[in-house]
Amino acid sequence: KPGSVVMGVPPTQAVLRTLLLPVIADVRELASMVHLQVSRDLPFRMDEAVVDFKVRRQINPVAVPSGEKIEALPAPKLEVLVAAVKTEVVEAWRQTAEMAGVKLSALGLLPYANARCVEACHVADGNEAFALISLRPDEANIDVIGEQALLFSRGAQIRPGYDAEHADPNSSEPPPQAPKNEQEWAEEYVTLVTIEVVRTLHAYSGLEPNSPVGKVGVSGATGFENATLQALGKRVGRPCALLD
Repeated sequence: KPGSVVMGVPPTQAVLRTLLLPVIADVRELASMVHLQVSRDLPFRMDEAVVDFKVRRQINPVAVPSGEKIEALPAPKLEVLVAAVKTEVVEAWRQTAEMAGVKLSALGLLPYANARCVEACHVADGNEAFALISLRPDEANIDVIGEQALLFSRGAQIRPGYDAEHADPNSSEPPPQAPKNEQEWAEEYVTLVTIEVVRTLHAYSGLEPNSPVGKVGVSGATGFENATLQALGKRVGRPCALLD
């Protein structure tokens, strides 16, 4: 008999923000501040959102001498990763579990599951940042993990054969696709994934210049993992390996 399950929301369905907040011991006060800050730049209303957060670390400023005196230190800050999804997204996952005949005991963020997976597999070297590329037929998730925590996450839709010229922007139907044979489809898929990975690594390095990605891992069951691994090995200039 099926029991309870935990499911993970992919980053393409969530809004992720990193906030720097004052150090607050009371988690309820911290939650109120998180809601206040994140409500300012959500693409949807707060009454339509489900918001959760995780404290990544406390940042303590280091004294830097200025001439003959040491400037007063600013107050320590908490670095907080915030995830927000629409209420309808949560409800869709709840209905999915119900239709499958299982009890949804928790709904988490899929990149955090990936961070735990990397930790359990011992594939990262110490505190060095590790990028995990998770491939799916229609999307790629790129998670940067370091110090046993999620540092950065981005999801990208991968649609070989997308015909932008003939797509109807007002239609909810998928855009028309140019006919392709299997080899062309695979080559375009790998090319699109490689572009998105390079973009993500550039974006991450701009935010975290002191924690560069040392290794890249590829996981998935699309059949394109080995080809993606070879393409990334030529482009990213870092050791790449298949994560089983």
